[in-house]
Amino acid sequence: MTRSPILDFIRDKINSETALNESTPPKLITISREYGCPGYPISTAVSKALTQKNGVDWEVVNKEIINQAALELNIPSKLLEEMAKNKPKGIFEELFLTFSDIHLPSDVKIKKTVARILRTIALHGNVVLLGRGGVVLSRDIKNSLHVNLHASVSWRMERVKKLENITSDNEALGRMKVVDSERVYLLSYFAGENLGSNIFDVTYNCEFLSEEEIIESILHLAAKKGI
Repeated sequence: MTRSPILDFIRDKINSETALNESTPPKLITISREYGCPGYPISTAVSKALTQKNGVDWEVVNKEIINQAALELNIPSKLLEEMAKNKPKGIFEELFLTFSDIHLPSDVKIKKTVARILRTIALHGNVVLLGRGGVVLSRDIKNSLHVNLHASVSWRMERVKKLENITSDNEALGRMKVVDSERVYLLSYFAGENLGSNIFDVTYNCEFLSEEEIIESILHLAAKKGI
């Protein structure tokens, strides 16, 4: 099986006994987005630019956090992904429970494991955390920038249809509603409350700003914050 460099990066941080200390405070960026907004290409471009600028490798971390948590909890990553979203039992989970002797961890244990991995990565710095509630778990870190991407429903719908090869407006809208509610739930769970938009430092409207304009602005703000 091919090794994942991002998973190796996460494991190195988790296994390290020392995070960056006060003399070398961690630097990071979190990017949250509504479903259909270009979170991954923007995160990747920002990470590459910061690597070139600072001479230190930056990484984008997203779903790999779930994969690491699944390894620690000894359950399939697909199943953990579903459970972390607070979904009711689906077909996959029902089948798993039917044919497996593995005891599933509690909802609280799953989310605590994900939170611990996220926090550990954040405290080591030089990372762009894409989604997964990263903003809540790193908001207190001084040299951090917290970005939110949004756009109108109609704009996101057309992008989702293209990305997921969907022809039906209703199917795309249904998919958007499900994913957006899952993301809000995870943020609220980690925060322990309903969140307002003021948790972010800056919000960009992807409908009226190009990816290049958003990337340039993020890098400018990052520089101003010492990142």
